[in-house]
Amino acid sequence: MKITDEWVASVLIWLISVIYLAGFRIFHIFPVLFFDYRIFILIIALGIYLFYKKNPHWDKAMFVFILFYFVRVIRFYVPQFPLLVTIGAIQFRWLFLIFYSIALFFLFSWVEIKNKNIFAGLVVFFSLLLSVLLDYKLVIVLLALGGYFHYKKKPQWDKILVVFVLFFFIYIPTAASFNQSYYIASHPQPILTPSWWAALNWIKNNTEPCAVIATYWDPGHFITAIARRPVVYDGGTQNALAQFNKSSVDLDSKAFQDPTMFTIEGNKIIRSRMKDMATMLFTDDEELAYDILKLYRGNCKEMYVLASWDLIGKSQWWSYFATWEPNKATGKKYYYIPLRLSMKKEGEDGSVNYVFSLGQNQAIVINEKNLSGQVILTPILKQGPTFSKISKLLYFENGKAVLQKYKNAEVEGTIWLDPSKQSLFFIPKELENSMFTRLFFFHGQGLEHFKFVDNWGGEVKLFRVKFD
Repeated sequence: MKITDEWVASVLIWLISVIYLAGFRIFHIFPVLFFDYRIFILIIALGIYLFYKKNPHWDKAMFVFILFYFVRVIRFYVPQFPLLVTIGAIQFRWLFLIFYSIALFFLFSWVEIKNKNIFAGLVVFFSLLLSVLLDYKLVIVLLALGGYFHYKKKPQWDKILVVFVLFFFIYIPTAASFNQSYYIASHPQPILTPSWWAALNWIKNNTEPCAVIATYWDPGHFITAIARRPVVYDGGTQNALAQFNKSSVDLDSKAFQDPTMFTIEGNKIIRSRMKDMATMLFTDDEELAYDILKLYRGNCKEMYVLASWDLIGKSQWWSYFATWEPNKATGKKYYYIPLRLSMKKEGEDGSVNYVFSLGQNQAIVINEKNLSGQVILTPILKQGPTFSKISKLLYFENGKAVLQKYKNAEVEGTIWLDPSKQSLFFIPKELENSMFTRLFFFHGQGLEHFKFVDNWGGEVKLFRVKFD
């Protein structure tokens, strides 16, 4: 078989199409392509060059480029794009975009036809205008009418297809950003709550200027901009690596017991800031958290840790990065489960049951009994007709936290009960002794190296690290 330029180009284009349609995971089958996606561009350019070197058709070449990127953009911005699943599942909004893209072509081509078919141009113009103001179904009718008048004598479907693909290539990423921006602009909300504002200004006015503030990366820029204090990392450095001189660290400390948490290059030790801060929040070993923080202390006498309400919902991420296994390229996610009181009902024995629904036929029930003036609380997991006792309950009595443990409990974990009994958190066993749980939910009770400083609205809690 004679291998021609056209044959090589066809194979290359077919390969590129398969890879784009399958997604980037197929890189694992092609180790060379796995290292740098830009090889894609070289292959596409080479294929098109070989295919068109004798008889160049740059409009067709551009169409091939657009088509490849169109498929990839659709998969990235709209993973559930129905065209890649089944033609019959195309949603009506995509049909609207088809007509909209055709209208865009009509509008540009109107410059060429000028006054020959001014009616079609006017229809297109008003269709585009109405797409913003009125219902899209009317727009489709007008676009179809305009298309009929414009192409009734000389249809140019190849140009329609090119513009359609080009429109999607430009529209999808633009619309995704525009829609989000529009929503934010039309639903203005304060970026910082009063609690955060008070906490950051307290830090600014009551700590050493060199004091490092350690927490997850999200509020990093607010801390540096408002509190004027350095942080371990922020949104711009969450993926940045930290470097330390080997002579300046204690290699016998717990921070260096796990070889996956650092690498040594000459006299430098390299660590992941994300991994370190996530581990500091997730670990149940106070000494490990303390040794990690010492690495980022710098030359300052003071260092602080912020434990904030938003980190409850972000536990899936800091637990994920803390348990990250490089060999498996994955970690484990653990969640705090917040529940609101669904109902309060009295039992036949005179007890009171506080029911927190988990869904259909599932709930966490706090049973409250009064025995000789003493209040007894028991946490129970209800699953259909089955009732299982939960091993620990943290509740408040006369303003003081009380941790109650239950022997022979069937469900491991801790219930944190709000003093008003209007809400609770179920804390799974993997998180119940984490440093974040002990700092935020227990105010650092029982910890040696962390001193509670202040609490702002129950949302932001500050702790000073006590160095030797």
